Amino acid sequence: TIMCMRIRIFVVATIAAACDAALEIFVRCPETLAPHSVKRAYIRPTALGMQEQPSERPPTQYSTQVKMTAETRAPLRQARIFFLYPSIAVGASVAAYVSVTRLIAGLGGFRTDLVPQNDAGNLFLNACVVAAAIWGLLGDLKAREESLAQIAVELDEAADSMR
Repeated sequence: TIMCMRIRIFVVATIAAACDAALEIFVRCPETLAPHSVKRAYIRPTALGMQEQPSERPPTQYSTQVKMTAETRAPLRQARIFFLYPSIAVGASVAAYVSVTRLIAGLGGFRTDLVPQNDAGNLFLNACVVAAAIWGLLGDLKAREESLAQIAVELDEAADSMR
């Protein structure tokens, strides 16, 4: 049991380090990642995967008022994007890894107390959960962009009518 605890601690520490490294990359200013003279290629999610679109200008930046208005219209979207979907995907990925190792042990005859059909079902279910989390994340990201664009137009029209 001590070995199992050490393995669990190692897995949690590895996941935490990977999340910390990803957060550091996302938080960093784009100017520190690439010099101004280099053309940047921004990657957009599409239905068939990621599509690279070379561009000199960064994606549209919205004002704080637009972002706050979008947050009031969809209050838990940011929490879902940064906490819910990644935690579901990571948890299901770890469970899928365990299912794969149990499936290999059961089919290889290394352990006779395992039922490969149960582990195959668990693996399929975990893969579906990871796919659903990614699908939900991409849907929320798309909805956030559409909402920000719509609110920017609404607030711009409101500002023009006030003048």
